[in-house]
Amino acid sequence: MIVDTFTVSLYTALVIVVSAALFLIDTIRRRDAAAGQLWSLGFLAAVLTTMFYLVWAWQPDTSWAVAAGNASFVVATGGMWLGCRAFNGKPVVLAGAFVAVTSTLVGAATVWEWDALGDWAGAVWMFVSLAVLATMAAVECFTGELRRGRVARPLGIVYSIQAVYYAARTVVFLVAGVDSDLFQVWFSTAMTSVFTVSLTITAVVCTSVLQATRSRMRGGPGAAPVAAMFVVRPQEVFLGDLRELCRRAEAGEELVAVAAVHVGDLDAIVEAFGTDVADELWEALRAGVLDGAGTLAIVGETGARSIGAAWVAASPAGARRQAMSLYRSLFAELDAVSGGVLPGIGVGVALSDLSGYRATELLALAHEAAARAASGETTAVVLAD
Repeated sequence: MIVDTFTVSLYTALVIVVSAALFLIDTIRRRDAAAGQLWSLGFLAAVLTTMFYLVWAWQPDTSWAVAAGNASFVVATGGMWLGCRAFNGKPVVLAGAFVAVTSTLVGAATVWEWDALGDWAGAVWMFVSLAVLATMAAVECFTGELRRGRVARPLGIVYSIQAVYYAARTVVFLVAGVDSDLFQVWFSTAMTSVFTVSLTITAVVCTSVLQATRSRMRGGPGAAPVAAMFVVRPQEVFLGDLRELCRRAEAGEELVAVAAVHVGDLDAIVEAFGTDVADELWEALRAGVLDGAGTLAIVGETGARSIGAAWVAASPAGARRQAMSLYRSLFAELDAVSGGVLPGIGVGVALSDLSGYRATELLALAHEAAARAASGETTAVVLAD
């Protein structure tokens, strides 16, 4: 059965629009960070791509629709790559500029070549761009934070397949031409649409699971009311609250204690037991710090894989006792979910009477002390010098 180009484009658009809508709803519900937002950009660009190609399938002479569709296709794959970079904690500004410039060049090349190549104007530029961006996205999936998540592996495979497909499509296009049997059987618009639908569904499932995993580690939708006392604050909020605590304590000449929790060997645990165990450990870590830090302590993230707490202490001895209570709470929570698979845990405490009232300096000293505590060379709780 022969299916016309418009019908193929319509089916492809339907799948991509539904997939993108589901992911966008999930992202909005979770109020996710940069990775989810950039993935959403990729899916939105994919929706635009299908819309532009539908216009082209309906009116084949609309060169602007092909140019815009080709450029949007590059943004779609580029957005997925940027989301992976953001998930791995890498900067995305220059990478985003690269995607923007590349998509603009692809669109311009399509317009420039339209009179000579017609529907296939800008094809080589687009194929090469997609192959390069998909390759870089695949690399991100097998490195950094994504490497630790099993669900990122099929996502990396998706991008790897996309990279190989478009590299092969480029070669066949240049060598054999669009009228060849090889191109029509394996790399035609209809075959590419089926291929795109399959990869889109897989990408939506993988990114949604990754988003849910990251959200659980950071407290999920329930982390929204950061102004409440008894929550783990995001890093920026925690640092702002700590600065305010230090300012008020300095004015009243009170003692500020800042504790940082260092968890060693977590990467090895993830490699050995998977991300599910890592998620449970992080949930237990958050609960342990909240329970053990004291009623009026502020608790928050101090990095990608660290949590801290701060409070006003009556004395250095009192600060150490509270830190020991925090350590015991951590130990109990982690032991309950890990089945005896415990990473090295250390709690470091920095005090304002020795280090002053600068929030960033207190945190840095607390982290140094926590690393020494987790190394096993000293006690489980270490006061910064």
